[in-house]
Amino acid sequence: MKKICLFLLSGMSLFFASCDNGVSYEYHSTSVFTIPGTSGAEFVFADQEKDSLFIKSTDSWTAQNTSDWLTMEKKSFKVPPGVSYSVRSYMYTPINATGAIRSDKVIVSANGRDYIKEFKQLPWINIILPLALLTNSEDASTTFFKTSCTATATSDSIIFFLRAPAATLTSNSDWITFSDVSFTNSDTDGAKRCNSPKRCKTILRFSKNTSTEPREAIVTLTTSNKNEQTTSTKISIFQAGKK
Repeated sequence: MKKICLFLLSGMSLFFASCDNGVSYEYHSTSVFTIPGTSGAEFVFADQEKDSLFIKSTDSWTAQNTSDWLTMEKKSFKVPPGVSYSVRSYMYTPINATGAIRSDKVIVSANGRDYIKEFKQLPWINIILPLALLTNSEDASTTFFKTSCTATATSDSIIFFLRAPAATLTSNSDWITFSDVSFTNSDTDGAKRCNSPKRCKTILRFSKNTSTEPREAIVTLTTSNKNEQTTSTKISIFQAGKK
């Protein structure tokens, strides 16, 4: 007679064994994820230098990735028999200043099977406002973010999440000024500290456009890490002409 035996291990997942004529069949399970319940590629931003990968398995495993720009903290783990362990491995990503999306695949091998998680690092910073344009393109030479104002408008906003230690804003036009141009995630003289969780905001100020011709300014948001490596994203500020 075949029966299913259920064992509860303190602090661990359930371990199942199928008992049939004295022969034991163990249950094997492995999952690889960044956020529980999600699938597909993990996207990280240009100035993001750290992410997490979770590996939950009933078996010992090894891991490798296919490129040299992504570094995995843990590449193997020995799981004792009959239990399930969830292991967090930090993924370290240098600032992406290549101007293009770059991809890497993490391959986790357990119990004779491979489990793949893809990481994609975007060439732009995590800008919330204005909204992103052309984000399906792998060419970062174009302007990805644009805001349009009426001729009578005198202000607008830029909101972004700062993942690097510091950021600065510059403009190629003198008709725009900023409430803040320097930002930081720590206490630094002369720079605005971003609100938790690293949310930064600046107010754009400009005069009404009295010309019938529209005008455009390109604002450049540049972030830098502790090694003074930088990456930049351009934002188009478009103001309509007077009717």
